[in-house]
Amino acid sequence: MPTHESVVNWRYLTGTHAEGEKIANLLKSYQEQTSVAPPEGLYDVLNEALINVRHHAYPKDTLVPEDMRRWWLFARFNEPTDSRPGNLYIAVYDIGTGIQNSLRVKLQADEIVSKVKDELVKWLRLGRTYTLESLLLKRAVEHPRSSTGLPFRGLGLPEMRDFVLQTNTGRLYIISGAAQYSCLPADNVSDCISCNPAFPGTLILWSIPLERKELAS
Repeated sequence: MPTHESVVNWRYLTGTHAEGEKIANLLKSYQEQTSVAPPEGLYDVLNEALINVRHHAYPKDTLVPEDMRRWWLFARFNEPTDSRPGNLYIAVYDIGTGIQNSLRVKLQADEIVSKVKDELVKWLRLGRTYTLESLLLKRAVEHPRSSTGLPFRGLGLPEMRDFVLQTNTGRLYIISGAAQYSCLPADNVSDCISCNPAFPGTLILWSIPLERKELAS
C-alpha cells in the first residue's frame, strides 16, 4: 500500500457533466486530511469550468466517440511546512474542439474579423504580435462572454485567471490548439503565446497556494 505523499495525495475524477457532487467530495476529502483550507469560491470556479466542457467542447457534429466526450481531472495537494508554502494542483483536460474553435462558433464571422482586427492593431501599436489562434485564446480568457446570456455563465476561464491574480504565488496555464495562455502573478505575467499543437482539445493546469487553517481560540 503506497504511503508517500506524492502518491496518496493525488485524486482522479472523470465525467460527462459538471457533476458538482464529485468536486464537493474531492475538496472535502482534502479538507479532512490537511491543515490547510481551500480558497473561498474554488468549488464554483471548478464547477463552471466543467460545465463549459459539457456545453462547448463537444459540438453536435463532433467526431469524438460518445464514450470519450468527457473531462478528466487530476488534483494533488502539498501540505505547507515551515520552509515552503502549500499548493493545490489541478489539471483539467478534454479532447474536444478547442477553445478557439468554440469561440469561432459563438462569434459571427464578421464579429471575429472586426474584434480581432481592432485588437491586432492595438497590440501592434504596443509592439506586440499575436497569431489568430493566440489572440482568440487571449480573448476567451480575458473577456467574459456567455452564449446563454445568463450573467453567471461563461465565466470559467476569466474566473480562473482572476482567482490566480488574487494570489501571490498561484499559476495558471491554458493550452489549446496552437496557443498557450500563462498567468503568473509572481512574475507579473498574464499573456498568450503561440506554440506547436501537441494534443487535441484543451489542457488547464492550475496551481493554487494554500494557507494553514487558523487554530480555534
